[in-house]
Amino acid sequence: MLDTVKVPEEFEPIFLKAEEYVGKYFSERRDDPTKGSIEVFGERYILLRAASMSVDFFDTVKNLYRYAGEEEAVGVAKSFLFDIAHALGKADARNFHRKMNLNDPIEKLSAGPVHFSHSGWAFVDLSPESKPTPDENFYLLYDHPYSFEADSWEKSGKKSDFPVCVMNAGYSSGWCEESFGISLVAVEILCRAKGDDVCRFIMAHPSKIEDRIAGYLEKDPELAKKITKYEIPGFFRRKQVEDAQKEAENLISIQRDLALSLNSASGLDSALGICVDSAIAISGMDCGGVYLVNGSSGSLDLAFHRGLSADFIESASHHDADSDSARLVMAGLPVYSQHHELDIEMDDVRCREGLRAIAILPVQNNGKVIACLNVASHTTDEVPANACDALEAITAQVGCAIVRAKAEDALHTERDRAKQYLDVAGVILLLIDPDRRVRHINRKGCEILGCEESEVAGRDWFENFIPEQFRDETAGVFESLMVGDEGIEPVEYYENPVLTKEGEERTIVWHNAVLRNEDGTIAGILCSGEDITERKILEQKLQGAFDELKKSYEEVSIPVIQVWDKILVIPVIGTLDDLRVNRLTEAMLSKIADTKSLVVIIDITGVHSIDSSVASHIFGVVQAAGLLGAECVVTGIAPAIAKSMIALDVNIAMVTRTTLQEGLAYAMRKLFGKRDLPAAISLE
Repeated sequence: MLDTVKVPEEFEPIFLKAEEYVGKYFSERRDDPTKGSIEVFGERYILLRAASMSVDFFDTVKNLYRYAGEEEAVGVAKSFLFDIAHALGKADARNFHRKMNLNDPIEKLSAGPVHFSHSGWAFVDLSPESKPTPDENFYLLYDHPYSFEADSWEKSGKKSDFPVCVMNAGYSSGWCEESFGISLVAVEILCRAKGDDVCRFIMAHPSKIEDRIAGYLEKDPELAKKITKYEIPGFFRRKQVEDAQKEAENLISIQRDLALSLNSASGLDSALGICVDSAIAISGMDCGGVYLVNGSSGSLDLAFHRGLSADFIESASHHDADSDSARLVMAGLPVYSQHHELDIEMDDVRCREGLRAIAILPVQNNGKVIACLNVASHTTDEVPANACDALEAITAQVGCAIVRAKAEDALHTERDRAKQYLDVAGVILLLIDPDRRVRHINRKGCEILGCEESEVAGRDWFENFIPEQFRDETAGVFESLMVGDEGIEPVEYYENPVLTKEGEERTIVWHNAVLRNEDGTIAGILCSGEDITERKILEQKLQGAFDELKKSYEEVSIPVIQVWDKILVIPVIGTLDDLRVNRLTEAMLSKIADTKSLVVIIDITGVHSIDSSVASHIFGVVQAAGLLGAECVVTGIAPAIAKSMIALDVNIAMVTRTTLQEGLAYAMRKLFGKRDLPAAISLE
C-alpha cells in the first residue's frame, strides 16, 4: 500500500516501486552538526525553514518594493520563487535519475511525488483524470494536501487573495519536464492560503495550459466561481516572448533570403521552384506544388510540383472551376488539415498517394486569388503551428513572383515580336543628289510613303517628305555629309520622321554613306532607312511592362513586416535611390497607421552604398515615423556606410544598433520593460 503518495489504481504498481528506491535513497542520511553537514545518499543537503521561502519571503519583497506597489512586489516574488523552484526540480530530477539509473519516462516521473514527500515539500494526490503522455497533450490534475507554502501562511495567521504555492508548482513541473523531455508548466488554481479546501494544480504544456484550465472549469461551474485569481508563471511568459523573438528573426531571415533568391530567378518555373522548396524546408513537409488560376476559365492548373508520384500528378494536375478543390482555393483562406479530412472528392490514385498533413495557401494579388501554394507530408499528421506564419509569408512572395514572372514573360514576348517584325520589315533604299533631289527609291520606300516611284523621284526630299519642324535640322545633317571634310565626323546614323502621301508621320532610322565619283567629288548620299514607328510603340509598351516589373521588384525588395504587436521591421536590400526611399516611406507610414506600431526597425544590412541625398531621405523617414508616434531604430550599418554617413553634412541623431537582433531587443525592452524581456537579451 502506498504511504507517500496517492495515485489512481492503475498507477499503483509503478509508484510502489518508486517508494522503494526513493525510500532507499533517503534512508542513507547522515547528519553531522560538528561539520555543519547533512548528506543523503552521498549528496549534500541543506534545511530551510518553510516560511522563509514563502510567507516571509513575500513580506520581504513587499517591503523592498513598497514604492512600486503590492501588485508589482507580489509579481516579483512569484516570478523569482517559480523560476528557482522550476530549475531546482529539473536539477534534482536529473541527478536522481542518474543516481538511481532510471530511464523510463514514467519511472522518472513517479519518483518525483515520492521524492517530494521525503524532502518535505508536499504530499501528492494524483487525480484519475491525469494523462501523463510524453507530448503536448500531457495533462496532470493533482492536489497537495500538506503544501509547505500553504501551511506557512496558515500558521502565520495570514490570508492571501492569490494562490501561494508557487514553489510547489515550479518544482513539480520542473521534475516532470526533466522526466518527459518536454516543456511543462503547473498552475495552482485552488489554495488553502486563500480559504479553499485544497491546494489544487493543473500541469500541461505551455501552449495547452489555458485550454486545460478552461476545460476543467467548464465542467464545474460552481468551482469556477472560486477560481478567480490564478496566473501562468512569468517564466513561461518570458519564454514565449523569447520564442516569439526567435520566430520573428527567423521569419525576417526567410523573407530576406527568399527575396534575394527570387531576384536572381529566371522565369516563372524557377521562381515557383524556389518558393516550393523554401516552403517544404520551413514546414518540415516532404512535397508541394503551385497551382495557377486560369484567368478566363477559373480552373486550376499545376504549374510546379516536388516530391509527388507521377500517377498523383496526372490525377491532380487540373481542377475545373466548379470542382471542390477550386472552390476551396477560391475561398481565399489558408487551410491546415489532414488530406483525408478535406471536403473534396478524391479518386483512388490520390488516396493511394498517402498524403497526411497538408497546408493549402491561396495566393492573392489585388484582392484576387491568382494561384495556390500547397505543401504536404507523407509521414506527419499535423502542419507545425510555428511554421504557419512562415508559410503565409512565403505565399505573399509567391504572389509577387508570379506577377513579376508574368511581367518578364510579357517583356520577352514583346521583344520577340519586335525582333520578328524587324527581321521581315526590309529597309528603305534612297539616293539623294547634291541638289537634295531624289535620284532613286526602292519598293519598300514607296510602300512606306504610300507613293509610286514616279511621285518621288526628282523631287526635293526635304521640302516634300520631311515634316516642317524637322527640315532645317535634317537638311543640316545632309549638308554636313556633303561637305566631305575629313576633319568633320560623318553622320552615319540618324533618326527622323518622314511624311507619307496621306500626311502621316513615320519614324525612320537612317544609316548614311557618302558616294563619290572617280575623281573623288561627292556624287550624293546613299541612305538605308528602317521604319521603326511600330517599334517605338512597342518600346513604350515595353517600358510600361518594365515599370510594372520594377514596381514588383521594389515591393519584393522592401517589405514592411509586423513581427510583433507594435513592432515593424523593414529589411532593405540592394541600392537605395530616391524612388525606392519614397516607396519605403509611403509603405511604412501606411503600416504604422494600420497597426498603430510604436517601433520601426529599418535594417540596412543588405545596403551596399549610400549618398547624401539618400541619407537625408532616411533621416526624413525617421522624422516621418516620429510624427505618427513611432520611433525608428536603424540596424545593420556596414563600416563603409558608417564612414560615408560621418562624412555627410547631415544630422545623424537617431537610434542605431549593430544588428537586427539588437534592434529587436531594444524594441522589446522599450515596449515590455526589463521585467518581461527574454532572458537571452542583456540589459546591461
